[in-house]
Amino acid sequence: MDRRADTARSAIGAGTSMIFDEIRAGRGTALERALPDLVFAVLMPYLGPEAARASTRRVGEEAA
Repeated sequence: MDRRADTARSAIGAGTSMIFDEIRAGRGTALERALPDLVFAVLMPYLGPEAARASTRRVGEEAA
């Protein structure tokens, strides 16, 4: 069992699912608004919730 590979698959799966849900809901042209949530979903398993939230805030500020 390769925990790093499992973590990577889970993180990428979460991000992919979020993108798919946005496209399916007709918001594909506005995906940049989902970027902070995507960053959090992908980074959280690696950095933990606090560091992932900090990265999410930075991405949100840069996108604004």
